[in-house]
Amino acid sequence: MFLAISILFIVSSCGSDDSNAKFHLEKRYWDLSDYETAIFLIKGSQDGYPRYGSNKAAVFTKLIDTSNFSVVMSDNSLGLKHRNEFSQKMFDYYRSMHDVYSTIDNRDKYVYPMELVDVMIFGLDLQRHYFKLGNDKIIKEADNPDSEEIKALIRSNDQILVGNYVIYLDCINRETALSSEAISKYAIGIDKYFSNLIKLYPAANYSEMQSKAILMQKKAESKEIKDSLTKLISLLEEKNKKEEILPN
Repeated sequence: MFLAISILFIVSSCGSDDSNAKFHLEKRYWDLSDYETAIFLIKGSQDGYPRYGSNKAAVFTKLIDTSNFSVVMSDNSLGLKHRNEFSQKMFDYYRSMHDVYSTIDNRDKYVYPMELVDVMIFGLDLQRHYFKLGNDKIIKEADNPDSEEIKALIRSNDQILVGNYVIYLDCINRETALSSEAISKYAIGIDKYFSNLIKLYPAANYSEMQSKAILMQKKAESKEIKDSLTKLISLLEEKNKKEEILPN
């Protein structure tokens, strides 16, 4: 009887010390309260943040799961006001995630390089939904959606989105702070999301992005980033040529 009680106590103790249980990993999608709780727990961690290869790898994977926000922000059956409020909160949480995982050590290296890049890529996808919902709300609430004032506001928002993507390229200035694996993933982010942005917002002004890409292509050290920037520059140059031959 004593042995059985001892075994029961050990099993119960292990279960109560399972810190991952606080993160609700059993849920298919995390909601805003799950993100609030997760970020609070992560910031308060004394033994490092959730990362790949750790016993909290599943927590980080859940944290950057883009389906957590896309399932809400892309659901047209939900109210536009509700989705905009949700997207604003998610954007705030994204910025908190970026602040957490951009920690630098005493060698000027990112402590969480792979995780930081994944958070940044999470942000690229999130912002695409975020700005679209904001524009949809502006159009819906405008007395005259076709007015020049509203069209100018939409164009301004589109340009802010493009500018935020340009900020992604700033990380190349700190390329040596990334691991080789993180560099490869960072380059994939350029390949996938920048080309998609150009397709979705063809009327936006990409001159700043093109200039930045040219500068960073010269500065980049890794072949992966150089190749990705070369493809981006070529894509923008091709876009410019098509616009030049269009009739006025």
